[in-house]
Amino acid sequence: MDNEMVLASRGPKGRGQVKRERAGRMLEAIVSEIERINNDPLPWYDVTRISVFGSYLSLKPVLGDLDIAIRTTPRWLPETDGFRRAWQTFPLTCPAPVNIARNQLELIHWPRLYILKRLKRLGRGISLHSQEDLDSCGFEHCIVYQKCEDDLLFRK
Repeated sequence: MDNEMVLASRGPKGRGQVKRERAGRMLEAIVSEIERINNDPLPWYDVTRISVFGSYLSLKPVLGDLDIAIRTTPRWLPETDGFRRAWQTFPLTCPAPVNIARNQLELIHWPRLYILKRLKRLGRGISLHSQEDLDSCGFEHCIVYQKCEDDLLFRK
């Protein structure tokens, strides 16, 4: 068992807890992965904002998890048929896992889910949320990565 991940056998939510130092390293890994995603021509979305919120903003040495809000922006222009092309051609280039390929709604969103899965695999204890949901709730947060939406590298 990873002694950095678990301080006590179970936290208040019944999960392992994350030490602040490890959360900081996971956050650095997330930003590095975002830069790789945004420089990769494969995804049909860019990550344009990442915010951290929740217990990470406190001074607690141990967190329940690392709460991250993410905004993705399509790499196609609004007047094009980019959305249709994204969900129809992306799975040919990057096949979806079987559990997603069986669900039409998740398959349509596979280009975005692909990015979220890449970020989620960086460590246990990462909790991903929508930046739009965070903004609408008004929770305190800190932006740790932002890319101008007019500066997308790969327009399709």
